[in-house]
Parts: sequence; C-alpha cells; structure tokens
Amino acid sequence: MHPLKKFDIMSGNEERKGEISMNESYGEYLVSRKKRPVDSALKIILTVVTILLVLAGFFHILFLIGAVLSGIANYLYSRKVDLEYEYLYVDKELTIDKIMKKQVRKNVKTLELAKMEILAKESFHQVDGYRSRIKKTYDFSSGAPETEKYIMIYKEEGEMVQILLEMDEHMLNCIKAVFPRQVNIEN
Repeated sequence: MHPLKKFDIMSGNEERKGEISMNESYGEYLVSRKKRPVDSALKIILTVVTILLVLAGFFHILFLIGAVLSGIANYLYSRKVDLEYEYLYVDKELTIDKIMKKQVRKNVKTLELAKMEILAKESFHQVDGYRSRIKKTYDFSSGAPETEKYIMIYKEEGEMVQILLEMDEHMLNCIKAVFPRQVNIEN
C-alpha cells in the first residue's frame, strides 16, 4: 500500500482538499497559445482578399474559384492560430491534447513518464547536459516569453526529445510525488 499524499484537487471552479494515493494522482491544465500580431494581420488580409475575390467573381467565374480557395485558406489558418493545449496527468501518464478554435480536440502526444529523464525549469542548469543530445523539440507552451516554462527531456524511440510545457504547481507536485528524482521545480 502506497502512503497517502495531500494535494489540492481542482474540480471546475470549486477547490477541495483530499487525500490521493500516489497511484491515483490526477491533474489537468489548459494553456492558450499566444497570438502574434502577424497572425491577426494575416487573418485580416485573407478576409479582405476573399471579399475582393467574391466581388470580382461577378465579372468572371475564375475569381469565384479564387474566393473559395481563399476562404478555405482563411478557415484553416484561423484554426491554426486559435489554439490551446490541455495537459492531463493520470497515473504516470501525461496526455497532451490540442484544441483548435475551442471546438476540435486532437490528441497530439501521450507520454509515459517512466521514460522521462528530467522535468525542470527552462533555466535549470541540469538541462544543459542534455541539450547536445536532443534530436527534436515539441513546443506545447503558450509561446509567451514572460511565462515560466518547463522542459521535459524524454526518451522517444531511442532518441532524446525536448518538450516545452507550462504547468501549474498542482500538476508539478503530482508528477514529483511519483517521480521525485526526475522532477526539479526549485529555483
């Protein structure tokens, strides 16, 4: 029987204290991707081009085909820009879902944390020892420079990958309770 640890459990807007065994720890966190000024400008340009092509379509049918293509491009681009990531930690597994336009959810990564080498703040010195061996980087953070990011070094198909995350204290503590040697959340 595993010893019980105390954690704050978030359930909607209400917070309650409870005891969770190490095997049943749970945490979720939602990160909204920061929109860049270029994204808004490009969306406006695509909308204007679509409207102009629709108007020009009254004179020639080829402009209507361009309007349809421009409208499709506008829709696909807006899905890419309005993006959120949801982290879900349950029983030694971290699932990362991508939510597009607050409508479409897609699982992008499921991580078995037993394969995690280290989880630490971006500025933590122990991460530097892994940088030369990293083959790929996944960025599941907001992209905002002022936010505190965490780096997870993870073994994926025999190669080291770097995963950028933004986590709250509750989720970090849940992971640290199960993997205390791999998680360093101190300054």
